[in-house]
Amino acid sequence: MAYKNYQELNPSNARIFIDYTNKKKPVRFEYPKKKSAFRICFSTFFFVYFFLNIMTIIAIVIITQLYDILSTETFVSVSSSSIDIILSVLIIGGYFIFLPMVLSLIIITNPTLLQRMPEINKKISSIFSLGVSYYKKIDKLNKKTFEIPMFANVFLDYKATEDFSEYLQKVTIKELDFKVEKRGFFRRKPKIINIDDVWHAIFYFSKVPKKGQLEVWFD
Repeated sequence: MAYKNYQELNPSNARIFIDYTNKKKPVRFEYPKKKSAFRICFSTFFFVYFFLNIMTIIAIVIITQLYDILSTETFVSVSSSSIDIILSVLIIGGYFIFLPMVLSLIIITNPTLLQRMPEINKKISSIFSLGVSYYKKIDKLNKKTFEIPMFANVFLDYKATEDFSEYLQKVTIKELDFKVEKRGFFRRKPKIINIDDVWHAIFYFSKVPKKGQLEVWFD
């Protein structure tokens, strides 16, 4: 399903409701806690840029230490003044912030690029997980629903065959509900809260599938 056609121009994690019985509007998005597009883009690019630079710095330090061990030369450390330290911190901070900020501004001002931001997040997630995503293969159910109880809602792809495809009616992705007890003077009242970084997905079937399979990739 071409879900990109229905996606709002905002890369925030969203509730997704797919209804195969609704021919006019089969996909619906809801944003429980919509964050600014700049904030989403910046946090993604800052994480990647910071990680790559830290790995580079660690590699340089290791190589330098090995060189010091193997070298017969001696080095004299020079103490820096407070002003030098402050300037160094500001320069380093600007170095880490500038490029992610520029990339974020470029993307949020370009609707085509902004629409691809969830796909960019998916690719980044796959790279940092070494290409390994969570995977479920279901070929037998004893009820008309299948649930992925908890995932980050970075991406979810699925493929259904035979009965699993024929009987599949709805797919919902939303925050996982948590029941907590609200303390009072005389009693404790249950309350349902949502946490927007813990999600679950449910597949609904009109009948219990007997043939075929459902494959789901998610992170």
